[in-house]
Amino acid sequence: MTQGAFQPAFGGSNTISRLRGDAFVLKVTGLTQNSVPPSIGGIANAASYSTATFSAGEAVVIFGQNLGPAGTPVSAQIDAMTGKLGTTLAGAQVLFDGLPAPLIYVSGQQASAIVPFEIAGPGTTQVTVRYNGAQSAAFPLRIGPSSPGLFTNNQQGTGQGAIYNQDSTRNSSSNPASPGAVVVLYGTGAGQFSPAGITGQVVTSSPPFPSIDSSVSVAIDGITVPGSSILYAGAVPGLVETLFQINVILPDNLSSGNRMVAVTIGGVTTQINVTVAVK
Repeated sequence: MTQGAFQPAFGGSNTISRLRGDAFVLKVTGLTQNSVPPSIGGIANAASYSTATFSAGEAVVIFGQNLGPAGTPVSAQIDAMTGKLGTTLAGAQVLFDGLPAPLIYVSGQQASAIVPFEIAGPGTTQVTVRYNGAQSAAFPLRIGPSSPGLFTNNQQGTGQGAIYNQDSTRNSSSNPASPGAVVVLYGTGAGQFSPAGITGQVVTSSPPFPSIDSSVSVAIDGITVPGSSILYAGAVPGLVETLFQINVILPDNLSSGNRMVAVTIGGVTTQINVTVAVK
């Protein structure tokens, strides 16, 4: 009997004519196992929110229930042992064909992970989420060589791109770039890098940097820029090998205003309705 219990001894009684029993109240604390397992409702490219085809190394957003702890998302952590982005966060894991993926953040209804480079296309991968020992049903994804998407300011894949001007300031209608100037585009889903990407690896902050392994082209306002105007196309220095960066010179004959921008990698083009502000 627990010391200090309210009733430390049996308090009931029984007689020949009547049986009288006893009752107790039990309080259990410290259990963390989910009563409801995780469930995946959908998966999308973290930049474009496309749900068509995915690629190795791509950052994805997972929507569902009981994917992680409720409330504020828990952000990514670097594993001190490996120096890579951790694959377990707040008791949650995302697995592609059983292979744990690097995690960007987790919460109850939304999580973000990186498709491991080991999951190469074309083909299909089965995605599952584990949280505190419970596991979701598998969710199938189509995998191709590339599936690029561009990041935007509204974080919904449309409108003003998350683009930087030549002077490292954010591109916007109030801070447009001049024709002939350099702008920097950011995205995810380029597919494999060269040399081959390492799952969860942080890119060094000094060259040489991993380059995009497939052919790259850029169109601004429907004008395909010459290859010589693409100054860099590869991984983002200092960040995890999932993002790509493209430094491109804007065509000289662009009209002012918000102009459509599209990137094609390995024959696959980014989402429509992404713009760059031109002076």
